[in-house]
Amino acid sequence: MLNTQNKNTWLYKAYTEFSMALVNNANIKSYVEPLIQPLFPLWSANDYRAQVEQVRSESKNCYTLVLKPTKKWPGFQPGQYVELQVIKNGAKVSRCFSISSAPELYTQFGRIELTIRAQNKGRITPWLQQALNESSTVGLSAAQGDFIIKDRSRPILMIAGGSGITPFRSYLHSQAHTALTQKASLLYYTRYQNEHLFKQELNRISDGNKNLNTHLISTAEMGHFSLKQMKQQCPDYLDYDIYICGPNSMIVEVNKLLLKAKVNENNIYIERFGPAPVDFSKLKKAGTVNFSQSRKSAKLGSNTNLLDLAENNGLQPESGCRMGICHKCSCRKKSGVVYNTLTDSYSDTGQEDIQLCVSVPVGEVTIEL
Repeated sequence: MLNTQNKNTWLYKAYTEFSMALVNNANIKSYVEPLIQPLFPLWSANDYRAQVEQVRSESKNCYTLVLKPTKKWPGFQPGQYVELQVIKNGAKVSRCFSISSAPELYTQFGRIELTIRAQNKGRITPWLQQALNESSTVGLSAAQGDFIIKDRSRPILMIAGGSGITPFRSYLHSQAHTALTQKASLLYYTRYQNEHLFKQELNRISDGNKNLNTHLISTAEMGHFSLKQMKQQCPDYLDYDIYICGPNSMIVEVNKLLLKAKVNENNIYIERFGPAPVDFSKLKKAGTVNFSQSRKSAKLGSNTNLLDLAENNGLQPESGCRMGICHKCSCRKKSGVVYNTLTDSYSDTGQEDIQLCVSVPVGEVTIEL
């Protein structure tokens, strides 16, 4: 078979030139995909596809999508996520979600589960629950991310907040399936006791595994994460690898307290569901953005990245994960300085490609949009 996948080969370059000349697209498959998918919904030119088997409500603002990917989908490890792609109002949109089921569910039955929190004022997550049903098909990336258990020989402490339980649910179900002997503790925080997702599942898994301790904590009753709580539930925490997933505010506070407690930062692993928060007090001055193609200008609002700023001003740039991973919102900066929340660094003043979702303007910035 001819290899057109390796972008360094002369054959790939020839294929691209031929495709551009024929259909004005670098990939013929991508060009014909919209024509074929109405007849064969599970066919995809570049990514994978999945059938929606169930949309299951978990709580007032959380639901689970049960998906059956096509057989060529390569599987995953607990803690990884996928990029889900759907069509809304004729436009392709994508979002990244942690896989909340165990790998064993996929290997045995070909299914995976994505548990999603419907964001307040969100454009996609509330809509998905209503738009998808058992006849729907969606696009799916290969599993991504490195929020996986790094060392199975060391005990682990999992600290979750709200829907941040999803990657840990995957790991815990895998523990239950394979009878692993790794020592583990879970501190799971929600505001009220009745808001813990998968409460019965978590308790059942814990009851059946002497190496696992699960603590479901209501912050309204017991307060937010503290070193005192951690020492009570996991007194030998310095010997643990610590994994954190939840709201950004929780992650920042927990990480700060762990470092204060002399935890080695190399033993702390973090998974965010969005870009890191910005400390605007550290930025040199407020930003003003000029969108050159649309001839619009906007001033920076509180905790606003360039993607949000553009959308708030009526623009519709292409976007995907909104956390600096997929690069779909990459755009040309014509001039000015931006602060990258992912790398914690400032750009130069000249022209360069930036990611809108993790870039905050510093002073006056001009974007080709």
